Amino acid sequence: MRDALGDSPEVRAMRVTGKTGAGMAEPPRHHVMPNEFREWFEKRGFTGKMSIERFCVTMQQAHHQAIHGGGNWKLGRTWPGEWNRMIMEALRKAESKTGQMLTRNEVLDIVAESMRDYDIPMNFVRCRGS
Repeated sequence: MRDALGDSPEVRAMRVTGKTGAGMAEPPRHHVMPNEFREWFEKRGFTGKMSIERFCVTMQQAHHQAIHGGGNWKLGRTWPGEWNRMIMEALRKAESKTGQMLTRNEVLDIVAESMRDYDIPMNFVRCRGS
């Protein structure tokens, strides 16, 4: 290939890449209900066909990083508006207010409202085979 294109710096910088490197890969899938709190969600009915694996979204990496770090990757999970932190605080606050465990539908209502606030489309896909 280099014989045909020459030996310029641009040609030397060319690399063979897959779909991801070429920008053609599917955007990554992300849990809307944080996977690290799976047990919490399972206690509220998110099992089987309603597993949190069924409530994932495809999202561009930049958008995903922004909701987890507020646009600053160094902040990571310490930013008060970070998705996992914010959604669990909202859910726990709602439970505390009612004095009982939220129902699955109540959880979904709070998650849906937060998704609108964070401009996350409600086009759910499966994250894994569940």
